[in-house]
Amino acid sequence: HEHVSGTVKYSKYWTRDCGEDDEAASPGIENPVLYREDGVYEFSPTQKFDVFREYEYEVKDDALEIYFVEGGKRAHMFLSLKFVPTAEEEGGQWVKATSDHLCIKDLYSATFRVRLNGLS
Repeated sequence: HEHVSGTVKYSKYWTRDCGEDDEAASPGIENPVLYREDGVYEFSPTQKFDVFREYEYEVKDDALEIYFVEGGKRAHMFLSLKFVPTAEEEGGQWVKATSDHLCIKDLYSATFRVRLNGLS
């Protein structure tokens, strides 16, 4: 029975300048935040390969929407997050959002918890 294991390194980048002449720009987005995950996955000691996944973040109304990026262009939505304040805890103000993503038969449940650290 094979299984995938590995380490993923997360890094944010802002490389795309989405002006009107940029064919890769998503419609209506002036400056999307792009996010990329890079890693190496090992199927066996002799079978390793590089993997990555890119996302585009957009603030829309009262939500943070996260889209998959495929071939350098926005594809379909991954998550839509609406942050709500939570009780003050661990010495600060926090907001929290949850969302689910159904991928064929797999359900991914995400919870984002963000400390405002002086913001209100």
